Amino acid sequence: MTTRRSYLVGVGVLLTCLLLWWAFRDVDLEVAWRHMRSGSPGLLTAAALAAFAGLVARGVRWRFLFARGVEPRTRDLVRAVVIGTFVNNLLPVRAGEIATLVALRRSSKVAISTGLLSSAAGRALDSAVVLAMLSASLLWSLDQASYLPLSLAVTAVSVTLVAVLVAASWFAEPVRSLAPAVTARLLPQRLRARADHAVDGALIGVEALRSSGRLGLAVLWTVLAWLLNGSAGWLGLRAFHVDAPAWAALTLQGILAIGVALPSSPGFFGPFEASGRAALGLYGVDPSTAVGFIVPFHLAVYFVPALLAGAAALLVPGGGQRGLADPPRLPEEPGPSGPAPP
Repeated sequence: MTTRRSYLVGVGVLLTCLLLWWAFRDVDLEVAWRHMRSGSPGLLTAAALAAFAGLVARGVRWRFLFARGVEPRTRDLVRAVVIGTFVNNLLPVRAGEIATLVALRRSSKVAISTGLLSSAAGRALDSAVVLAMLSASLLWSLDQASYLPLSLAVTAVSVTLVAVLVAASWFAEPVRSLAPAVTARLLPQRLRARADHAVDGALIGVEALRSSGRLGLAVLWTVLAWLLNGSAGWLGLRAFHVDAPAWAALTLQGILAIGVALPSSPGFFGPFEASGRAALGLYGVDPSTAVGFIVPFHLAVYFVPALLAGAAALLVPGGGQRGLADPPRLPEEPGPSGPAPP
């Protein structure tokens, strides 16, 4: 495991160096520096607040990926997401994903297996919504004839992600029924109870989506989260007077989301800058202007606020009222969705 982690860290550092070289390779540093200094502090602050609000909305969304009545408290979910983002900006190979689950486990006693699958369901929703927004922005803000095939392909991927997610929720009960028989054949007796418990906990992460009401609320909060994040991009573009249409913010968001999924050093430096330059290049923004925008935008809107918010979240004690260390079974007929969380 240590060797594999070291390999991933090495790949991330190499990609970071290559992408930073690509982002800066033909940039006039004097022009870029002048552009960096031209940003509006007020608009940058507003962008940082919008990006943080999007992060909070993703934490609220996570609530609807648990069964109604057994979900952790909203503040514990938001705190876990903020801590995970903080760790992702400090450690390589997306260590924040594990930190998120550990933080939720400590504050609300949610089993790691439950948190893992519900978090994966949230990532699938994130991917579907971001890709749908990217598809729309490519169609409406660029040459439609050139980008129609790509836009249709992106839309198909997003629809498939949601379909797979919903299908997985309906197969949860059959999997739970078969799990004891499978573990009895494959595992020694001392490990069977633990394996069955882990499977039971993991399935809770998708079973809640059998309720159309909870799935609908999860989708709505996901859309809100990424609209807030997209508005942060729009405010950032305005802060640095980048000549690009409003739709460019959604294109920027989509390409950044794809870019930061690559292995990289802590803070996503390299993939973030290269993705931002590539996205703005679609709108004819010259490299020096693009880099003069994306570097301070990265630092002021995402990196520094993530560190400050994460440090603050670590100082706030968790402690939910409910726990899922021993995951309960869902009723066969899920009830109607509850009111929106506070």
